[in-house]
Parts: sequence; structure tokens; C-alpha cells
Amino acid sequence: MSDLAPLHVRVHGSGPTQAVLVHSLFFDGTMFDDFVAVADLPVRYLIPDLRGQGRSPGGDLSLEALAADVIALVERESSAPVHVVGSSMGGYVATLAAARRPDLFLDCTLLGGTADAELDPDRFAELERAIRTGIDDAVIDRIEHTMFGDDFLARPRTDAIRDRWRSHFTRLPAGVADAAHEVFARASLHDAVAALTMPVQLIAGQQDHAKEPEQMRRMLPLLADGRLTVLEGVGHTPIVEAPDAVASIVDDFWFSNSSQQKGRVA
Repeated sequence: MSDLAPLHVRVHGSGPTQAVLVHSLFFDGTMFDDFVAVADLPVRYLIPDLRGQGRSPGGDLSLEALAADVIALVERESSAPVHVVGSSMGGYVATLAAARRPDLFLDCTLLGGTADAELDPDRFAELERAIRTGIDDAVIDRIEHTMFGDDFLARPRTDAIRDRWRSHFTRLPAGVADAAHEVFARASLHDAVAALTMPVQLIAGQQDHAKEPEQMRRMLPLLADGRLTVLEGVGHTPIVEAPDAVASIVDDFWFSNSSQQKGRVA
């Protein structure tokens, strides 16, 4: 365990390379626990809680500020470029960080995101307002429907993973609405995506209620070296819903990139 102000950061594993895992809105760094467990790769993982979520204090919650935090974390913790994996909001943050400092990142894996500004702002502004009035069962139902696919939501609420995250959502602080606003009101990331010179793996969920796979597909022409994998039976949060499938994709992606460079490093 390691704490780097202003972020609470967990350090897991060891190996010849490092990876930064950047979580989604409404979650914290523990959303990667199952992924890290099944990936079983010789990698040192840096897993921060972004500002205003999990165990990190608040402050400027803009995506640009969060990207600056990730850059500072990599500068402090690594003497060589790292892999970065970002889920939803974490993907936006990872994109901005890698576009600003490509020298720090070997590659990017982005899950459940888009380069577009929010295409349904009224829907998400309503969710933001609902969160500000208080987290009750109705709000949690809406968060779950946004973040998870139909197969996951068909699990009983007593299912261990679903219960874990539903319980997590009940404990969200009111201030998470400020983070939600920054995500829902974000500007287009087309320029940042187009600035990514490293390999980029996109992962979409076929059952995503928040960002349809086609929105990720539209990112491909912007990327110098991009690929897209769509997972069936998965929603907006593949890292939670299908950690085994994501680990397999990421393992192959990191292996192909490192093999092209100087032999396998991850």
C-alpha cells in the first residue's frame, strides 16, 4: 500500500514493467481487483482512487486535473513508460494524460468510452440531479442500469459481485455528483484521441446502456494504431462484468506491443 498526495494509491504485484489502472465514475480503484487477480502477469500495478472518489480527497475534479494527477503519479513511480488502462471516466482521463505526455505511456487500453462530447446530456443531467437529492434505491437502480449490462443485471441482488457494488453505491458521498458533472459535461476528446501515437486497444460492451459500441468504433479512424474488441453479454463496465475476458485481451495486447519493441516485457 502506498499513498501519494493527493491520491490514495494501491500498489500491487511486481515485474519488469508497470501499469496504471484508472477507474470509472461511481467506483474506486478496487474495481480492478478481480482483473488483477485473474491477469496473473508480471506487472507492478499502480491503482489510484481519483480525486473526490474512494479514499482520495476532493479538489479540482475536471478531467484535465485528474489527468495531471495520473501524469504526476507515473513521473513519481516509474523511470520508464507504463501501460495505462482506463474504464469509462478513467478512459477519458487516460486519453488526456497520454495525449499530453506520450513519452510516459507504452500503450492505452480504453473501456466503455467515446471521443464525442456527451450525446445524451439531458439524460445524464437528470441522473446528476437525482444523485444530488440523495442516494436511494431508485438512484442506485439508475446507476446500475447505466454502468452494467442486462446479463449482469439479471443476477440476483444477492450475487456477491452485484451486492458488493450495489452496497458501494449506497455509500457514495453527495460530492460524487460534482465528479459526475465533469464527466457528463465534458468537451469532445477528438483532438486528444487523434494525438495518441501509441497503440490503443478499445474494449466495448455489446450491452452498454451508456455508450454504444458504435461510439467507440468511430474512434478508430482518429487513431494511429487502434483496434476494437466488442464483448457480447457485457455492459459499460467490462472490467467488473467480465474480468477474465478483459485480462485475456489485455495480455495479448501488451504481448504483441512488447514483442514488436524489444521482446516480451509484460
